[in-house]
Order: sequence, then structure tokens, then C-alpha cells
Amino acid sequence: MEKLLEGDQIVLFDELSAEHLDPVWCTYGPAPNGAFLIGQDGTIHTSRPWLGIEAMENEIRSLLGLTSP
Repeated sequence: MEKLLEGDQIVLFDELSAEHLDPVWCTYGPAPNGAFLIGQDGTIHTSRPWLGIEAMENEIRSLLGLTSP
């Protein structure tokens, strides 16, 4: 995944041990490769069932008011 992403971002991986019971999966929904763009205020701006780097980059640019490259 590191090879696909540039810059600094927070990537959240779910804890898959039996004692933690997949907290991200349980909070945001069952998606094996889901992607969520969450603002600093906790608002979910975009939710995708499958991470598409280009689509997510466009969503981030839109949220920040930037034009496409």
C-alpha cells in the first residue's frame, strides 16, 4: 500500500485478533478494502466499498477546493 500512496496520510488498519473483534469493520461497515475520507471534525465526506486511489485523490482535491492535476 505504501507504494500506491504519496505524502502523509493516516491509514487505519483493523485489529483482527479475536479479542478486539474488528472495531473498524464494526464501526464503518463490512468492506474488505473500504475507503473513508474523514474530516478533522469526524465527518465522513466520502465512503467507498473499494479503495480506488485516483477516485479518492479526486475526492480529497474536491474537499480541499483544489483542481485536478
